[in-house]
Amino acid sequence: MLKEYYIPNLQSTIQLDSIHVRQVNEHWTYPNHQHQQCEINYVVEGTQLMRINGSEYRQEEGDIILLRPGDIHASASGSSKGFTYFCIHFNLEDKLLMPLIRRTDQRIFTQHSKVSEHIRPIIEKLIQLASQTEYSIADSLHIQSTFLLLLAELGTGLAQLQDKDTTNKQYIELAHRVAMLIEASTQPTIFEEQNTPVRLSVDRIAAQLGISPSHCNRIFKQVYGVPPRKYMSDLILREAKALLQQAELPIDRISMLLGYRDIAHFSRQFKRWTGLSPLQYRYQEV
Repeated sequence: MLKEYYIPNLQSTIQLDSIHVRQVNEHWTYPNHQHQQCEINYVVEGTQLMRINGSEYRQEEGDIILLRPGDIHASASGSSKGFTYFCIHFNLEDKLLMPLIRRTDQRIFTQHSKVSEHIRPIIEKLIQLASQTEYSIADSLHIQSTFLLLLAELGTGLAQLQDKDTTNKQYIELAHRVAMLIEASTQPTIFEEQNTPVRLSVDRIAAQLGISPSHCNRIFKQVYGVPPRKYMSDLILREAKALLQQAELPIDRISMLLGYRDIAHFSRQFKRWTGLSPLQYRYQEV
């Protein structure tokens, strides 16, 4: 008997910024700041003092700090001889890992924690790769693949920490069901056969799941870090950008595929999101 196996469709966007190793002296400080990226900070040698959202942390050699987008943080040397640290900033559009990162209240993972034990060897590999002075295509791909492995181990560790909370797990499952319905409702193909496109609203999704819209919004934002309407808008925008890069597709057809009643409505919404009309975006990207 023939057997067939499928891996589910995977879609995520990752941007890596400011991967660096830095040695600083005992007087070094960095003032309060924040950014809309995640940050992994690892002390290679010495001690770093970090303040995150008003809380103080002492980061020793081998300890890892995970910063969420928007965390206000400042750093200073905690060693008489200075310290060395590794830092990586990243943007991540992923419906599974980003909610885990946004939900975690733990900022520091000491060198003997399970999370640190899993990802520290991968960080040390990235440090080795970052020490090169020239990078080939293979080197760049190697850095990306190593970072993906780091994210996989980080996600596993955070999931294990959060699975201990039964109530939290129920909320996560409910939020995932909402996300799946939103994703299904934003697929371009579902509007192809409809004369009058009607998008499934968040209120209708809540009713379908037997919960109130306010409860739906609260739980979804708690898990995913954004309201469900924002999540839906981001998905529509991503689909719109992908379709606009197909030069053979007329814009009026794209607006129909995305569930808009007319091209004018789609154009206004797209410009509100990006500052460009659909046609301007197409000229810029294609």
